[in-house]
Amino acid sequence: MLQEQREEALWSRPYLQTLLLQLLIRLDRIRKAKPAVVIPEQSEAQHRVYGIIEYMDAHYGDRLTLGGIAEHFFISSTYLCRTFKQTTGFTVIEYLNYVRIRETKALLRTTDWRMTRIARETGFDSIAHFGRVFKGITGRSPLQYRKQNRG
Repeated sequence: MLQEQREEALWSRPYLQTLLLQLLIRLDRIRKAKPAVVIPEQSEAQHRVYGIIEYMDAHYGDRLTLGGIAEHFFISSTYLCRTFKQTTGFTVIEYLNYVRIRETKALLRTTDWRMTRIARETGFDSIAHFGRVFKGITGRSPLQYRKQNRG
């Protein structure tokens, strides 16, 4: 799928959608063939992490810091980092950047806003940092993404 996306050949988008659908069907069949033996109970820490995720999803455009998020939830930054990573597999900053880039991609596809406005609206203080994070996650610059994904 990654190779197909990089090559951007004729009909690559429908082909990628077909491959993704096949993958999802296969994963669902595997999941149904091997039901979970024990349904894990959600701990207090997991509930807190889900609350933090909801908070970041709602406030990604704000100036969020690790200390500010921890303070908002009345926990230490160290505890926040550790429980978030244990629960999600991502660091807090990785997840926040993912959310911001997800929203950036939607704005690039649907608006004609300048990059500086998009960066500001999605919570990036610096246009250079915005570009580095975007390229690190998507593999291309915001401008390249916009050109390739305008509908």
